[in-house]
Amino acid sequence: MSAKIWKSIVVAGTISLLWSPSVTIASVIITKQPESQIADYDGNATLSVIAFTLNEYLPLTYQWYRGTEEIEGANLPVLNLSGLKRGDDAVYYCRVRNRTGYLQYSNLARISMGKGSVVGWGKNNDGQCDGPPDNKDIVAIAAGEDHGMALKTDGKVVVWGSNYWAQRYVPPSLADVVAIAAGRDHCLALKADGTIVAWGSNEFGQRDLPDDLDNVVAIDAGAAHNIALLKSGLVEAWGNNEYGQCEVPTLLKNVKAISTSHQHSVALRK
Repeated sequence: MSAKIWKSIVVAGTISLLWSPSVTIASVIITKQPESQIADYDGNATLSVIAFTLNEYLPLTYQWYRGTEEIEGANLPVLNLSGLKRGDDAVYYCRVRNRTGYLQYSNLARISMGKGSVVGWGKNNDGQCDGPPDNKDIVAIAAGEDHGMALKTDGKVVVWGSNYWAQRYVPPSLADVVAIAAGRDHCLALKADGTIVAWGSNEFGQRDLPDDLDNVVAIDAGAAHNIALLKSGLVEAWGNNEYGQCEVPTLLKNVKAISTSHQHSVALRK
């Protein structure tokens, strides 16, 4: 039996359905995404999604994640977190699935534990210790060789220090950022939709993202290479491969954390 195929748009809070070849009657559609927020230590935070499927006989199930790890018992459209501690400062998202196996992942949302200002010290030949001009409302930082990066509460990124490789030229349209990383002379930003934006030096292809790189939940940058952790628990790497730092082990999977140094990478498995 044939069925009409639809997609949804939200206009002024109202769901409208339009014909689309990309969405089937069994598809899962998320109409409200979780939003990043600031929380206090030992405080509370709430994340939520709104989703539906066009077939009312296919009930939805929910699973919330912190990074790549399932949060035990978090199986409702609303995730309530209480008694927040340092490890809760992380990226969260929800998997929504129906009985047929169709699924959809929500956007990423970052819970940041407080906000503040940057203090720097040490070598300051390019002003890398001076901090950003508007030094407030900062929730995450990263440092390159002679430049610094900061993620602000509004999801925007600021960079200061050396601009020799255009590190300070943050793409004007960059928004909805949930994580940042700084290489020796380049910058990375992870957006809420699970995609990465790179700028600065491309001497070793560190700005040349792998094809179809998405569903990313964490990033890190070495001197001239990058690694990304995917929702699937797999790892991608690109850039300088002089010492094999981009040759991810073939059997590496079920990863929950990543880190890089100048010329090597490490992964923590579940």
